[in-house]
Amino acid sequence: MLRDAPQTCAMIESRILAQLRESGYERLPEEPMVSSRFADTFVPSACHDPIVAAVTRGPCTGASERLCGSSYVFRHIDTAAASAGTHHLTVFRMLVFFVNAPALSAGPELCAEVTREFMGALRVVGIEPSTLRVLVPRLPTRLREAPDAEWLSDDMWLSSGLERRQVVRVHGDIREASDVRSGEPAGVRCEVFAKAGGNRWIEIGTLAFERWLNDLNLSSPCSLGAGTAFGGAIGIERAAMCCSRRDSIFDLPELRGGVLSLSNRTGSDVAELCRSDVQAAIDALRALAIVLDRTTATAVARRGKRLERLGRIAQRALCSLGIERRCHRDIVRELVPYLVGDSVGKTQSDRVLEDIQRFVMRD
Repeated sequence: MLRDAPQTCAMIESRILAQLRESGYERLPEEPMVSSRFADTFVPSACHDPIVAAVTRGPCTGASERLCGSSYVFRHIDTAAASAGTHHLTVFRMLVFFVNAPALSAGPELCAEVTREFMGALRVVGIEPSTLRVLVPRLPTRLREAPDAEWLSDDMWLSSGLERRQVVRVHGDIREASDVRSGEPAGVRCEVFAKAGGNRWIEIGTLAFERWLNDLNLSSPCSLGAGTAFGGAIGIERAAMCCSRRDSIFDLPELRGGVLSLSNRTGSDVAELCRSDVQAAIDALRALAIVLDRTTATAVARRGKRLERLGRIAQRALCSLGIERRCHRDIVRELVPYLVGDSVGKTQSDRVLEDIQRFVMRD
């Protein structure tokens, strides 16, 4: 484990937020997991609505604003990877910070400033900037005529404290903006990688330089917004993996208790050989618990297919581990407290447990 590295995800999140506060960033209230912008799923990124407002309307005072926040986010596209991989979760903590400046005032200096903030945020939790690598894509096709790509020159990265060897450029179009939606901010998103256990590179965050808005007609060029959202996003659980150089996200203290509890039920040999089923069950049950605790019944009903899928995944995984369906209700009651700890206020209540059991016990 790195010297003086934080021991828990909560400690990592708290320490980074404290560092940002010292740098003049104002903390935003934690956002709910539902938004009208995502009618069929739960919110996939922290501070999403404030970022859209920043690019659309610009800073309220006309001067630059520095904002940060953190919350649980939901990535249904990562659900399948959670069972087979080492660093994916359906629901995880995301910490975001960004500078909202007038769009026309943006330039390479602002890019370098937020990059230095990103590196400083990781340094305070024991991840040295010299150990990172940044993947820089081409500017999305609809922005090719904009000057933004020129801002991400080697000189900019060097001025932010990185070495040339740490910057990896992708020259093809395959890594263009991953989530193109009408009315949403657009720009360049650079993936940041660090080493976890086993000397493996994993993506732990993103540097985003956004000041454009996707047109309602996605085939049309983007329009310049009023403000910027230049900043970074950090996956807290993945950062924790790198701080402690763990081989798997499921080895973190926040998830390890659930893994051990389920392994005690199945036997250690079964759990070891069927690790993908253990991870699938743990990830799905944890996601259900966190979402149901933070979401109203109406919001759940509108997005129920996402939770029904998690219930089916948990059910299949438990059955594959040799746990009969008649025992699933007891398994849920036993595992959930291990998976959410103090982060979910009402998980001990009958309502939340019954809701989870309802999704898992469905035919």
